[in-house]
Amino acid sequence: MTIAAQNDSVVYIPAHGVASQRKAADVVVSVNPDGTSVGSGPLSAGTDRSGSITVGGTAQVLAAANTSRVALVGQNIDPSEDMWLNEVGGNATANTAGSVLVPAKATFSVDSNRAISIVAATTGHKFTAIEL
Repeated sequence: MTIAAQNDSVVYIPAHGVASQRKAADVVVSVNPDGTSVGSGPLSAGTDRSGSITVGGTAQVLAAANTSRVALVGQNIDPSEDMWLNEVGGNATANTAGSVLVPAKATFSVDSNRAISIVAATTGHKFTAIEL
C-alpha cells in the first residue's frame, strides 16, 4: 500500500488500479500521536439528498435521523434566496432560534445524527446535499 497523504491524525490510503475496475475501496485511518490506529474504514459512497422545496414556507425533511451518519454537506444553490436549516430534529423556521441561516449560494455542513429539516420561501427552491 502507498500512503498518499498524511498529517498528525489522518492517513489516506488509495485503492490501486483504474477506478472503474477496482475491487478495493479507498481507506481513511485515524491515527493517534504515537502512530497507533484509532479506527479505519472504507470511504462512504454518500447518499444524494439534493432536491427542491416542495411547499414554500413549509419545513421539510432534508435527511431523516441516521445513527450511521458521519456528516452531511450541502449548498443552497438558489442565486438569490436564503434557506434555513435545523439540524437538531426540529422544524426549520426562518428567523427563529434553533434554525441556521444558509444564504443564497452558501454551503453548509452538519455533524448531527438527528433529523435535519430545511425551509425556504419559494416552492421549487433548489438545494444540493450529500449524506455521508
